[in-house]
Amino acid sequence: ERVAAEAERAWLVSAVEQAGDSIMMLRHDATIAFVNPSFSRLYGYSSDEVIGQPGSVLNSGRHGPEFWSELRNSVSAGRTWTGSIVNRRRDGSLVEVESVISPVHDADGRITGFAQADRDVTHERELEGAIEREAREREMIEAALEQIDQAASPEEIAAAACTEIARLSGIDSSWAVEFAAGQGRILAAEGRAAQALGPGQLIPEPRAGLLRERAIGGPWTEAWRERPEDGAYGERVTATGLHALAYAPLKGARGVLGAIGIGANSPADAERLVERLPALATFGVIVGALVAPGLEAR
Repeated sequence: ERVAAEAERAWLVSAVEQAGDSIMMLRHDATIAFVNPSFSRLYGYSSDEVIGQPGSVLNSGRHGPEFWSELRNSVSAGRTWTGSIVNRRRDGSLVEVESVISPVHDADGRITGFAQADRDVTHERELEGAIEREAREREMIEAALEQIDQAASPEEIAAAACTEIARLSGIDSSWAVEFAAGQGRILAAEGRAAQALGPGQLIPEPRAGLLRERAIGGPWTEAWRERPEDGAYGERVTATGLHALAYAPLKGARGVLGAIGIGANSPADAERLVERLPALATFGVIVGALVAPGLEAR
């Protein structure tokens, strides 16, 4: 019986150590008694660094006293607590986890400690946030475009559209381009881009041809790089501090008629431009439908 009990304990310990979720055992005074390898992978601490330390070593400061008081009261009363916690890794970065904290009882039913299992949901929360932001942006853009006079000129429609999209957070510039007779012509520009791009301004043919070719394939993002063939146009755009940009095609019955672009000046905003592509694509479809009659008539 003793051998069987020891074998079962060894099996349970092995299961805990091999678990994919981070597992931490705390004594009744909330000091750490055990962590499994997944804890070290998630938080960056070795077991030697945290055993004997208070569980608050992971505290990110993102939760107030009421949050921790409610959690302690729940598990101290013998109930299992489940919820989201933002913790801090060893390197100082934050991680959001779905946590399950349960009291551990001895043979007499007394609480002797607590077991905490954490699952990293940081990426999931980021995706959820991106989806929610995309939905809000689409609703805002569609509502704004509904107010645009469809009988207005392509330039007026493009200007109103660029004004709306330039209001989005992290967007420093917005502009619309018409492709005609192998050339590119600025329809409108807002934000930083307005310093370099004015309505009616021609885009160098090599740049316009590249934009038209890429627009046929759908929305895209790219880093801004000035090329020798861009001439004075490229110098003016570079002077605005543009770091990266994203485009979506403007289409009509005859195919791609132009493109609408957004730009970001800071590296952090530039990295998030790809998240804006779905909303920008929707934006391009609506704006394209509005400006197509006027552009095709030309």
